[in-house]
Amino acid sequence: MAASKSTSTWNRQNSALNSLNLCAKVLGLKICWPLTPNVLRQFVTWALKTRKLSVATIKMYISDLKNIHKLKDLDCNNFEDFFINSMLKGAENLAMYDNITKKNETSHDIPFA
Repeated sequence: MAASKSTSTWNRQNSALNSLNLCAKVLGLKICWPLTPNVLRQFVTWALKTRKLSVATIKMYISDLKNIHKLKDLDCNNFEDFFINSMLKGAENLAMYDNITKKNETSHDIPFA
């Protein structure tokens, strides 16, 4: 089983699990497997607001947690949660708008010749 994934993939899955455990500790959540939609939603919110992780990183962590469920032969339906997907899409949109605003602000700093 260990050879089924690269070392970096296993390390990233371990990071996802460590982040989930840190989130649970900070928020006082009890982690039960399979993870509930509520725990996953709180994890996404915490990762976005408190840890300030990128949406790409959070999506990767969610995918890693889903893979851990598969390794444990647990139901993965909670990972298709409408609210989790909406939260991540909204965060992507906000980041895109923030990048556009930053680009417009810096373009005004260019002096005219």
